[in-house]
Amino acid sequence: MQNQKSIQAYKVTATVEGKVWLNSATALTANSESEAIAKAKHILNLTEEHIFSVRKIEVFNTDTKLQNDNYPYGRLRTTIFFNIEHNKKKGYRVVSQTINPKTGRINNPKKSTYNQNTLICRSETGRIYPVGYLSFNGSKEINRGLHFMNDFFKLFTPEQIEETANEILLHMLVNIKASVIYCNSDFEEIKKLCEVQIAEIKNIAKTKENNFLNCILDVEKMDSLKEEGYQPFKLVETLTIG
Repeated sequence: MQNQKSIQAYKVTATVEGKVWLNSATALTANSESEAIAKAKHILNLTEEHIFSVRKIEVFNTDTKLQNDNYPYGRLRTTIFFNIEHNKKKGYRVVSQTINPKTGRINNPKKSTYNQNTLICRSETGRIYPVGYLSFNGSKEINRGLHFMNDFFKLFTPEQIEETANEILLHMLVNIKASVIYCNSDFEEIKKLCEVQIAEIKNIAKTKENNFLNCILDVEKMDSLKEEGYQPFKLVETLTIG
């Protein structure tokens, strides 16, 4: 059944001491913590340097509103509501709304900026926060997004599946063009590496079926087509005036 209410999953956070730029995190489905770590290593291209933190979470669909009755409000505690707001053109954003504990009135909602394919989850401790925030920017991020859509497919509506498939298709085409312009990759060769994936993502947009893993890009082969040290924007001459 598509668009079910929630899915049990794991949040895996990977850090490297002294190298914050290597820190990464993802939400994924797995049968155990060890399986979740192994899967995260593959999806995020992690190294032996990384230290892992794993927590169980429950990820909810885009129609769910979650409630926390013990949320800090200055020195007091109050009730807060979280839900996802979806806009076909702009994407997904988190909406939160608290109750003023002094008056009992509900405050105006606070809305985050729009991102791609954002969902909300609840940890075992009751904490509520967003997961996803996909960008589909580049081969690795496209693959990361494909894994996320595969794992949490049933939390999205058919219309949202179609929208996401078309978004990934657009980024796949942009990724090919960028590889040619900025890395001097051979267009015909990189096109061959992506033909099956492009055809499959188009098919997902039509059928709304969960075949996202059939669209995984071969990052290693794509990277092998890049010209090492290629500089598309070289400063040829400096003009001095005056």
